[in-house]
Amino acid sequence: MTALRIVGLIVLAAVLAVGGYLLFRDDEGPLLPGGAATESPAQEEGFGLEQNQPNPFQDVTAIIYQLPRRERATITIYNTLGAPVLTLVDEEQEAGFHQVQWDGKDRNGNRLTGGVYFYQLTVGERQALRRMVLLP
Repeated sequence: MTALRIVGLIVLAAVLAVGGYLLFRDDEGPLLPGGAATESPAQEEGFGLEQNQPNPFQDVTAIIYQLPRRERATITIYNTLGAPVLTLVDEEQEAGFHQVQWDGKDRNGNRLTGGVYFYQLTVGERQALRRMVLLP
């Protein structure tokens, strides 16, 4: 039983170390399911994901993004473990700027705990990821 506890503590320490690295490194955040990568300057002209405003937020935050042409866009919110919390947008949209708001609730309408969350824009093969902070 003691060996099992030691292994559990080692696994927990590893998870916390990786989580700390993902939260405090300088880039936009971790790779998420589907191979999400951070937005880079070399991305297609007219494609972009802005930093949410306000950030940090308590009640509601706005996410602004841009599409270069009419395409299906998906915006998904993830927790720090990379698990999807809510899909805000999943539809074909016209080219140009778009805005969606998030109220800090999951897909069941439950208020989430304060902390760091990630939001990802996926349009075809292009993806952009940003980090945001929900205040308790």
